[in-house]
Amino acid sequence: MAEPRPPTRFQCNPMPGMAYGVGQPTVLVTAEVAPPAHADWPGVDAFLDGLLEEPIGGMYTNESPLHQLLARVVHLHGAMQRQQAVPVFSAGRVVSARPGRAVLALPCHEPQATTLVLDWAFRALDAWCAPQPPSPESLQQLKAGFDECLQALRAHAPEGLNSFQFLRAAYEEGIPVTRLVSDVWRYGMGAHSHWIKRSLTDRTPSIAVGVAGSKGATKKLLSEVGIPTPRHRRARDVEQALEVAQWLGYPVVVKPDDQEQGRGVFAGLRDAAAVREAFAAASAFSSRILVEKHHDGADYRLTVHEGCVVKILLRQPGGVTGDGQQTVAALVAGLQHTPRMQRVLRVRGIKLIDLDEEALGLLAEQGLAPDAVPAAGRFVTLRRKSNISAGGIQTLVNPGDCHPDNIDMVVRACRAVRLDLCGVDLLIPDIARSWHETGGVIIEMNAQPQIGANLGREAYAMVLRGLLGGRWNIPLHLAVCDRRKVPATPQALAALFPASACNGLALPRGVWVDGRHVAGTAANSLLAAGVLLADTSVTAAAAAMTVEDVTTLGLPASHFERIVFLRPSHLAEAERRLWLRARDMTQHHAADHDGS
Repeated sequence: MAEPRPPTRFQCNPMPGMAYGVGQPTVLVTAEVAPPAHADWPGVDAFLDGLLEEPIGGMYTNESPLHQLLARVVHLHGAMQRQQAVPVFSAGRVVSARPGRAVLALPCHEPQATTLVLDWAFRALDAWCAPQPPSPESLQQLKAGFDECLQALRAHAPEGLNSFQFLRAAYEEGIPVTRLVSDVWRYGMGAHSHWIKRSLTDRTPSIAVGVAGSKGATKKLLSEVGIPTPRHRRARDVEQALEVAQWLGYPVVVKPDDQEQGRGVFAGLRDAAAVREAFAAASAFSSRILVEKHHDGADYRLTVHEGCVVKILLRQPGGVTGDGQQTVAALVAGLQHTPRMQRVLRVRGIKLIDLDEEALGLLAEQGLAPDAVPAAGRFVTLRRKSNISAGGIQTLVNPGDCHPDNIDMVVRACRAVRLDLCGVDLLIPDIARSWHETGGVIIEMNAQPQIGANLGREAYAMVLRGLLGGRWNIPLHLAVCDRRKVPATPQALAALFPASACNGLALPRGVWVDGRHVAGTAANSLLAAGVLLADTSVTAAAAAMTVEDVTTLGLPASHFERIVFLRPSHLAEAERRLWLRARDMTQHHAADHDGS
């Protein structure tokens, strides 16, 4: 009988800096792992691919058994976190692997998230590498553990969907990113850096955000520059709401003045009873309620950045399309099992489209019931709102298909409210025709727009490139030195890189910018180097880091123009191993590396 395989044990050592070619803060994982002798790799991959949105698909078939196991751990570490919008993008590495011990270098957003994933990944792979394949009961337990892990990972994702998408776009574009505080991130380095919080940039005026937070105030500003908006009035109570509706003429819209994502919005109200009901429901979200004239037209969201329309979406309320064979209930059940709906259910715990009270009411208005069979091609509306957060359907529109007059109108609207990045909600019969001809109104300006990644994900990269002006790196140079032989002066450090014209210089005992001593002794040389990357007056930089700090803390950036090693001529064995480790940790991070 085969010997039982010992379970894998691991230990994580997170570093604030980067190492071994990993382009994010790095966690070093030491694992006591036995080489698998019985792994059914096709079975392993089929099992994992049934759980992951990023399948493995036999990528690692040419490696040794131990490397195959570790490669799957590395893949799971990133794929599981991204599946829950935890921003881990850089590729991990197997640093070393020998029977009984392996070292991995993995990108790390939060150490707790890494531990959660590795705990499940090693348990799952240990089960598949045992002498006997896992039983159906064991597989069910592993699947349940996977779902529990995903749920726990969600707590480690940045707030809002935009942060994750901006971070992914930055990684794909090669833009360095540093987490500052909470959900504020710095994109770029030194003089070529800007901040983003969700979809607010450091160029977004706070006054403009405040104005855009009030639909009434926004409409007033737009009207003053001749941009069409719906007529509206504020209603302090339901009786005044009825008076305003009578004055405007039905149908009307009731909405909170200060909410977003369609919260508390009720459109197409055609009588007093509907207004009463909508006013009560909207009041649950805000005490500031608007009544405005309802306008028919297609609902478009145009995302505008610095005068450029980077994305247009046509938005429709959620529903199903008949095929002439299935009932409405069957069509809804099928829709609920699509990847998008399953993801929302997994992440938010809700069904975007369901045969609930709202859907049943709309079915009745359309003369249908859940057991009705809609004709092929007939669209059955099941939601009143077109917001994607409420189950809306979105279609990407090429900005080139939008009439220039409509582009001009929304750009002027952003300029009027003084927003650099804005989501403009436009009602117009046909966006390909001028609003002068067909009519059209701007109903809302969003200072913190959900740009959306289901369609047109490239808009995030377009915003980043526009914000950073196409430049985000500064030339960086690094000297790795013995703590007893640090360059004595900033001039001595600069002399190591004579052609670089560095105006920022960092030593463990201080930081200099443009010849001025701007910071004193830092807790470590990694923090001293970080001062340069945060200073918007730094156009090129050189830093000296001790070999001890490099090997325990990592590097302040993922790429350097040049890394030089200032090694003492005589080294004890322990010191020699330390310098060799520093060489291995840094050699993938420099165009010119002299650590050999």
